[in-house]
Amino acid sequence: MNQLKLQICFMIYLILISTILYIRPSFLYNSDNTLKQFGTGSDSTIAPLWLLIILSAIVSYFITSIIVILF
Repeated sequence: MNQLKLQICFMIYLILISTILYIRPSFLYNSDNTLKQFGTGSDSTIAPLWLLIILSAIVSYFITSIIVILF
């Protein structure tokens, strides 16, 4: 059961990260497709890519936990 939970979690994580990288949201990238720096200025963002990667891992774990409990 733990192996299945790990596989589900990993797949959800890959889907989340792939979607973020494919969409290239404007709050993460500058007009020349470089990543914005962490900060509060005009060429900065308060949600950099590294933070979204960490949050995606946490969210995928919680989604997997809910799926395992329900099924």
